[in-house]
Amino acid sequence: MRTDLLTVEDLASLLHVSKGTLANWRSYGHGPKYTKVGGRVRYPQTEINQWLKNRTLKRTVPR
Repeated sequence: MRTDLLTVEDLASLLHVSKGTLANWRSYGHGPKYTKVGGRVRYPQTEINQWLKNRTLKRTVPR
């Protein structure tokens, strides 16, 4: 079993979003890149890491 591919359920739990949200993101081209294996959606861990890295916000003005 490949542990570097997350299921929709695994990613939804990790990101605290619903499976429906992930489906919407896929249909609109948002969210991490995914692949299909045996007709099932899988998310490569490397793509999730890159997507999260690109979404990291940096504070530009000190408090």
